Amino acid sequence: MAKPPGLPDMKNPNLPMLTLDDDDPRFNHDGVHDIHRSVRTVLDRYPEAVTIGEIWVFDNDDFAKYLRPDELHLGFNFRLVRAKFDAAGIREAIENSLAAAELADSTPTWCLSNHDVVREVSRYGGGAPGLPGPRRWRW
Repeated sequence: MAKPPGLPDMKNPNLPMLTLDDDDPRFNHDGVHDIHRSVRTVLDRYPEAVTIGEIWVFDNDDFAKYLRPDELHLGFNFRLVRAKFDAAGIREAIENSLAAAELADSTPTWCLSNHDVVREVSRYGGGAPGLPGPRRWRW
């Protein structure tokens, strides 16, 4: 929505979304907040409308900026997408998401996948990667 000056190339354009870090030039530019505020100004005229963003930002303070009262209502937190599929990894991702939402006094949200990453059925539950057999999705 807001591109960096000069439109720099990614360091490695073949990296999947799962490996993104906060240095990725495609995300988290200050200009996006003006766009969100502009959209929110219109949507505030419709009390039943809600804005939800895919926020690929992993610093909690930066994440909270997107959820200020004049920006997005909700933001998908992608920590679970990157979490190791074990109790400790999932717990850390959830606790971090709760902390990020608390900074913005917003409702926490989680997602396990979207169109940019391998779906959770293929990532979790055992079985061969890329083959969503019963051992992968019946956990």
